[in-house]
Amino acid sequence: MKYFIVADVHGFYNEMIEALEKEGFDKTNPNHTFVSLGDLLDRGEQPKECLKFVNSLERKILIVGNHELLMDEMAERGYPRDYDFKNGTLNTARILTNTKPDEICSNMKDNELYQTYRKECKFYHEVGDHIFVHG
Repeated sequence: MKYFIVADVHGFYNEMIEALEKEGFDKTNPNHTFVSLGDLLDRGEQPKECLKFVNSLERKILIVGNHELLMDEMAERGYPRDYDFKNGTLNTARILTNTKPDEICSNMKDNELYQTYRKECKFYHEVGDHIFVHG
């Protein structure tokens, strides 16, 4: 098995795909596994593309990062805090929900792309003698 590991993509889909292609990642190859070590979203302008790509993969390991936790907390709270603006969390939610500003946070709870991704995220994953975590 060959693992293709990315971390802190932060919504920069094109850069992630370019790096994966450069290293020979082939999602149809049964010996290739995609690994995200968290922070797939926030800051970049392509969160939808990142989520669609990751959700389309059969062989993947998804680790939750602090930016996923920030998104979850903002959605649960129902309103943004100052750091949600600074970290890009609110802008990511705006892009994903395409709704009015006062509905963005609550709509993240039902956002299918994001929720599909989050259901597969773990805090760590063990493979043999190796442990994948967000750091």
